[in-house]
Amino acid sequence: MLKNSEEGRGKPKSFEILSNTEFKISDIQTCGNYVIYLTLVYFFMVLSQVCNLLFMTFADRKPKVEDVCEKEYPDYISTKICNVSNCWVTTNQSGNVVCSTRTYDFIPISYDFDIPVEYVKLGTTVQNIGLMVGAIVAGNLADIFGRKKILLSFTVGLIIFLVATPFSPSFIVFTIFRFFDMIFTGGKHCVCNPMWVATVITYSPNYIILAGIAYLCKKWKILSWVAASITVLPLTTIPFLMDTPRWLIKKGRSEEASKAAVYIRKWDENLTPERKEQIVAVVREAAKEEACDRLKFCADNILIVKNEKRKEELLLLSFIQRLETGQLCSSICYQFQFSNFFLNLTDRFIHLHATFHCRFSTSFISYGIAYNMDALAGTVYINVIILGAARWAINISAAGLEFSIQSIGRRLLHLVAVGFI
Repeated sequence: MLKNSEEGRGKPKSFEILSNTEFKISDIQTCGNYVIYLTLVYFFMVLSQVCNLLFMTFADRKPKVEDVCEKEYPDYISTKICNVSNCWVTTNQSGNVVCSTRTYDFIPISYDFDIPVEYVKLGTTVQNIGLMVGAIVAGNLADIFGRKKILLSFTVGLIIFLVATPFSPSFIVFTIFRFFDMIFTGGKHCVCNPMWVATVITYSPNYIILAGIAYLCKKWKILSWVAASITVLPLTTIPFLMDTPRWLIKKGRSEEASKAAVYIRKWDENLTPERKEQIVAVVREAAKEEACDRLKFCADNILIVKNEKRKEELLLLSFIQRLETGQLCSSICYQFQFSNFFLNLTDRFIHLHATFHCRFSTSFISYGIAYNMDALAGTVYINVIILGAARWAINISAAGLEFSIQSIGRRLLHLVAVGFI
């Protein structure tokens, strides 16, 4: 999965890069065949994630109950017996008489597991804990090994547990399987999340698609298997993606970055040997500039703390020659970024608090509604469609306002949204 580079505001460039023009790193971001393919892969991944995030919205459905037992057969209420679909009483005249029916618009897990409602809610909470664990683990692994490898491995794990979940013999086993489902979902969510900046294929429109899929499935077991089938699509398409050259450059892997840049450009033009050499030269030059910038950043951070830790300033000097071999002073730089973190702890705490409040409030409203659809009138399918359409409309409106009106920025949009909430 590509990691987006920062781009200035304004209208996107039209895609027309001839073989005789000078190659730039930003050319990789133009809307060509590779980016279109990347967007398609991203769509499959997001749809798979939405199927798992809203799985319990359908799997925790409550039946519609019509009960006349106590009203029409009060003398025989002590003989009342129920199963997952009906209740009946035993009368002297007619024997067993059905007096209560339960109808389902979607067959939930309570149809297969005899469990209290409180346990189902607890299981949903445990599953979402797995979501957070997966995001933390996958995010750190992706920074080390790259997005592509992590996406592939987490996709395989997700498919395995999605297939296994319907075979759960008990609710406890079901919750364990779903916990691992959400670990892999959270990992994929964290790794491909940066693509949100460059596309309108977010979770919201996939809510609408999921509602249609669930309507056709009708049962939680079938929905789980269909979600696994959908997850196979990104598994077969991710191998044709490359880690972004910009990420590889930041990691000091200039040779791999050159190969990735050449591979991406091949999707949109027939590369001559001269053109390949030009691309490789530009990528290597960008790698050298990144090394210089990173070394300068390390040195600047050392000057901040050198009065307290003079030995660390000397430590940098012993690694200056690493720049000539194309290696970055990542370990030293990390050391001083960590030191600088505490120098700006107050500012960072304020930013963290604002981000946490924003994420919590939006998630509380969105997923609070999604996991409690029983409290709303109408069918679950229509309600999920309305929720997705409303979210998508607001997403597009906010993005359009920020893009078209110079005076409107993210801070203003955030303040308006939080004020409305």
